[in-house]
Amino acid sequence: MKVYLAHPFLDMTYGRELQAKIEALGITVLNPFQRNEQVVYEAIIANKEVFGATHSRNIVEGDLRLIEQVDAVVAICNDKASIGTHMEVFYASRILRRKVFVLYQKSFPVKVHPWYEYLAMNYSTEAELLTALESWVK
Repeated sequence: MKVYLAHPFLDMTYGRELQAKIEALGITVLNPFQRNEQVVYEAIIANKEVFGATHSRNIVEGDLRLIEQVDAVVAICNDKASIGTHMEVFYASRILRRKVFVLYQKSFPVKVHPWYEYLAMNYSTEAELLTALESWVK
């Protein structure tokens, strides 16, 4: 089985940690931040520059192509959640009809936002998420 790890840029370190735990279950993980161009993109962010049309297209289309290659998406949704993470969840769930597993730890007036409640399977702890993935892969 293969999953795409949708997660915020500001949580790349935790994303790599979670990726290792998912891979330990025998699941292949496609991480959008593990790409050759990432160094260029991080420099743009560090310098507070604009990505521009070409880089933006390459990022979005590259991420969409990766999502098309997987059986499911695993998303980290927390207070650092990015627009990209939300778009990836929507694309995978609604457009491609892929399973979406979400580690949902966002501060919100309700436990899970209605969009996530409707589109994905949500887990409040990493242990719950990993247990669900382990059951799915069997």
